[in-house]
Amino acid sequence: MEIYKKMHDYMESYDKSNPKIKIKIQHTYSVVAKAQEISKSLSLNKEDTNLAIIIALLHDIGRFEQLKRYNSFIDHLTIDHASLGIQILFEEHLIEHFLDTREYDSMIYYAIANHNRLKIEPGLDKRTLLHCKIIRDADKLDNLEIKCKQDFEDVYGVTKEQVSTQTISKKVYDALNEHRQINARDRVTDLDVWLTHIGFVYDFNFAYSLKETLENNYASIILHQIACKDKQTVQQIEEIDKVVNQYMKEQLYEK
Repeated sequence: MEIYKKMHDYMESYDKSNPKIKIKIQHTYSVVAKAQEISKSLSLNKEDTNLAIIIALLHDIGRFEQLKRYNSFIDHLTIDHASLGIQILFEEHLIEHFLDTREYDSMIYYAIANHNRLKIEPGLDKRTLLHCKIIRDADKLDNLEIKCKQDFEDVYGVTKEQVSTQTISKKVYDALNEHRQINARDRVTDLDVWLTHIGFVYDFNFAYSLKETLENNYASIILHQIACKDKQTVQQIEEIDKVVNQYMKEQLYEK
């Protein structure tokens, strides 16, 4: 598809000497690959598979301008990257550069707008809802994989050693044990922010995402990346590990 080259050129126009830009370029292509695999697992037709790819290519377009302006991924301290992406694509009409047809604009709009929200907004039609779910799963799945590999300090601006002295806030601990995603407003410590990624598994919509997370042990790797020093926190981490993995196994069996 021609949109691959156009998005490649768009991303290449930003400062690649910034490691955060490199991370987002890699993330974009990885989410595309995961969206393709999810589409394949669902036996989607060519049109919907291509639409899932287009959404994946564009889903984080707001990140590049966010990084240019603020050099930060932290939405609540800068700007919501999904909202910025919507502005760039639909208010500034950049979508017309990427696609000649306007047939898919509504689905692209809502999929990008909802990809980073705690929950998908109600009232969407069945096809739009499907594409919202695909991009949310693909994005979260890649974020879990990335968090197992990337340099912690580059992204969060604090060291693992600093975070290791912190504890888990009660609301964050309760959410993870009650099979709920973590609300950003409930986070107090950097450790809370790190554990937000564990809550992603509670939002997975498809068996493919659960299977990949389990087979690659993403949740356990992330949970144990921080060598917590507080004994109660260490115990809580172990409890969360058991709860999360048991949940995924049960959900995979049901799906």
